[in-house]
Amino acid sequence: MPEESSRLYLLLFGLFLTWWVRIDRLERRFVVPFEFDVLVWCAWPFMVPYYLYRTRGWKGILLGIAIWGLYFVPVVVAATVGAFMFR
Repeated sequence: MPEESSRLYLLLFGLFLTWWVRIDRLERRFVVPFEFDVLVWCAWPFMVPYYLYRTRGWKGILLGIAIWGLYFVPVVVAATVGAFMFR
């Protein structure tokens, strides 16, 4: 993947997760400090599974692994396609 595309993907993926966690925690009335949204955006690989565990228990860990998959699968597919296309 081009470097600019991967940066944009990382930025938008983090923003989408931050937006989703914010909406979800307001609906669940999960009280956290006001900096939590920034922390989720900066460290989403750790904070989103933590949030899911705190709100959903052990099932949240599985959901966190699925979210990691949502991030890594497109990267792996793009790398694979790029490897076969540019031989």
